[in-house]
Amino acid sequence: MERYGTNAAGHLDFNSFMDLMKHEMLDVREVLSYLGARPASPQTTRSVIHAVSDENFSLVLSEDDLDSALLSSRDKLVLLMAGTTWCTASRAMVNDVKALAAAYPSVVVLMLWGNVNEKTKELFRDKLMVRSTPAYFIFRNGELLSHWAGGDAAKLEFEMRKRMPLDPDMPAVPLYQVAQAAS
Repeated sequence: MERYGTNAAGHLDFNSFMDLMKHEMLDVREVLSYLGARPASPQTTRSVIHAVSDENFSLVLSEDDLDSALLSSRDKLVLLMAGTTWCTASRAMVNDVKALAAAYPSVVVLMLWGNVNEKTKELFRDKLMVRSTPAYFIFRNGELLSHWAGGDAAKLEFEMRKRMPLDPDMPAVPLYQVAQAAS
């Protein structure tokens, strides 16, 4: 403990505590992976935003970010999930969207949290006109192909798959069972 700078009372300050955690503790993700556990839905704004810090995602923080992502993904299918960090359904869908992003690597997955800053609020409310969350938007070549709202991972996967005919990266079997995909 001396290495981590305890004070006279033997307590660690915050920076020393974080250093201790960084160097001496196991990564929680490694523990969960070993146990085969699925982490719970994130609960706070900060944890929701950090939950999508993933190599399979791009976080959209402005209309310019969205335009740039759509422009650089011209021939690819682009999925934009729009939610709010306080919405239980949006938070609950994070892990499902992560799983879909990993299973469908040819799909560009973007996340927009509509209450992060003024630019995201404007994009969310005024440009995309999101009225219910989570909301999904599917684009190809910058063109909006479909949009809907709801916390149904099977419907999300169904909507993605029907726009990916003959894609070699598409899993042979869907990850989620579709109850009523006709809508």
